[in-house]
Amino acid sequence: MSKKQRKNKKKSNDIQDMKDSIEEIVDDIYDDSDSSDSLVQPKRKTSGFALWAIFVGLIAFLGGVIGELSINNYLYYTGYDVTRIWEPVQDETDTEQQVIVFKKEEIENSDSNQTKVLIEAASQAVVGIYLKRGGTALVDQLYQPRDKVGNALVLTSDGWLASTATGMPQEPGKELVVITADHQLLPIEKIVYDSASQVVFIKVTADNLKVVKFSEESSVYPGLEAMLIGQTLEGELAQSFISAIDQVRYRKINGFADHFQSTEKYGTFITIKDNVDKSFAGSPLVDMEGGIVGLYLGDGTVIPSYHFADVFSSFLRYESIERPFVGINYIDLAHTIGLPESISEGLDAGALVFGDREHKIVAVDPKSPAAKANIQVGDIITKVNDDAVDARYSLTEILQQYRVGDVVKLTVQNNGVVREVEIAITDNVGE
Repeated sequence: MSKKQRKNKKKSNDIQDMKDSIEEIVDDIYDDSDSSDSLVQPKRKTSGFALWAIFVGLIAFLGGVIGELSINNYLYYTGYDVTRIWEPVQDETDTEQQVIVFKKEEIENSDSNQTKVLIEAASQAVVGIYLKRGGTALVDQLYQPRDKVGNALVLTSDGWLASTATGMPQEPGKELVVITADHQLLPIEKIVYDSASQVVFIKVTADNLKVVKFSEESSVYPGLEAMLIGQTLEGELAQSFISAIDQVRYRKINGFADHFQSTEKYGTFITIKDNVDKSFAGSPLVDMEGGIVGLYLGDGTVIPSYHFADVFSSFLRYESIERPFVGINYIDLAHTIGLPESISEGLDAGALVFGDREHKIVAVDPKSPAAKANIQVGDIITKVNDDAVDARYSLTEILQQYRVGDVVKLTVQNNGVVREVEIAITDNVGE
């Protein structure tokens, strides 16, 4: 007998064995019934087709059981909520038997849904800034997307907003208006510029505007996913762009003068990993918890919210911007490479009081509190009270947390000699 013949005979025997097994299963089904109404097995020869149909049915049943177990196991290990995807519901057509069936719902991407909800919520606190249209003809009065010049964040329900100089450009002879998320057209009443943070505060007449919370500084870190949300007249949702934070202490340095910082102006920014176009200027950067990280300047840079949140609270109370004035220009040793040790005194952190005549940078303003406290060129300020001036917090960031009238103690080193100096903070030169 050839190898092929042996193979065919074995296959024939296997099929016959399988048929015999199926017949035994069928016999058991009828014989196991112990009720008076038990089924009676038909007294006729079972055809090969019938046996084959029963066999296929059993295989399909087993395949369904194994498949469901495999799917549930996969969904469990991939993080899907199996109970949410397969929701048990009661069959209302048979209340006596309490039959439970499963209703398969559409499997949706939960991250995508969460993002959509976040955009819808945050966009209610974003407004657009537009060039005011005028004229007697109807065509001259209708606003178009091209009229938009920037965006702003709602800070209070009664109409205080925040934007940036890039989000609210001032053009001579051009009047600006605000359009809210629900397309209300609001005139601008007042504009206040905060030179320390480079944020513009804007007042419009409004009631019940939606506001959102600020993120904590400690919750902002490189790699944090966040999105820019801008206002638009096109569609129901705001324009949005998802990115991630790249740096939290970025300082743009294109030349020698950029190494200098002022105690009256923040010099560091947050950056995102994408360079987004100017249509997002003034837009808030929102983390995935709905907190405001900052306002978008452009070129991938963001003004941190903690640079202007506190001063705005003070502004609401006193109706004016009060920023501490100390009067020092300095080089941040923690973020400067290449200074001779004779100048840095071997320190890797601190604020080196320094100036440059060519770039008209004065180390100490002659009418400032620093000058009155005898702060000099070459002094290295290492502490403000008990707070160290280091890679995490610059001299500017520490001093800007104080209020006008506060007295602070500076720890200063010069030529190896350490001294402590008290400075009374004022808000204007000469006070």
